[in-house]
Amino acid sequence: MASLVSPVLHAYTGKTDVYFDVAEDGGLSVTIDTERLHIRSVESTPHDHTSYAALFGDRDVMRTFADGTTRTKEQIKTSIDTRWAKRWKENDPYSALAVFKNDTDEFAGHVVLGHGDNPGESEIAYLFMKNCWKQGFGTEAVTSVVREYAPATVAKGYTLGGEPLTKIVATARTDNTGSCKILEKVGMRQTGIEEKFGSERCFYAIELKDIQKKV
Repeated sequence: MASLVSPVLHAYTGKTDVYFDVAEDGGLSVTIDTERLHIRSVESTPHDHTSYAALFGDRDVMRTFADGTTRTKEQIKTSIDTRWAKRWKENDPYSALAVFKNDTDEFAGHVVLGHGDNPGESEIAYLFMKNCWKQGFGTEAVTSVVREYAPATVAKGYTLGGEPLTKIVATARTDNTGSCKILEKVGMRQTGIEEKFGSERCFYAIELKDIQKKV
């Protein structure tokens, strides 16, 4: 569980603008604005349920994600309501973010900077709609989350398992060259190849101390 932070709006401005908005009831909402994208906390709403169901229900999108199986609308609604949106309501910034195109407000994808296996560790994962592939949206979104948003959570005093965030990890199937390239462009280093979800996956990591970002 992330630690509680005083209810105040604060912005971190650079190549990416990051805004934390803590409501009086303790709930947190975050927005991240890049050159082409608007990224925000996922919400327990029909709009997000429908958008996420389309993303997680696409066989091509899900082929190399986790175990490779699609999710039903009911399953993804449960994930949003009982895990991701619930974390935001509990003032936990290590949760799912919905990605939209700035110019059209079109839903583009999903990035989650979630809870890792160890205190102070977060795991990042992401999916993008097929019509957004090979246009740099994935790199733009993941870069903003890893190199701008993650350090901002530390600056705000949030913790994971009682420890400040010090490490971000990720995995990608060895045949998912697009995802591997995104992680490498962000600055993550491959630490090995192991079997997970029934296939070989590249494991990546980056230390927060190696992210040169002042916020």
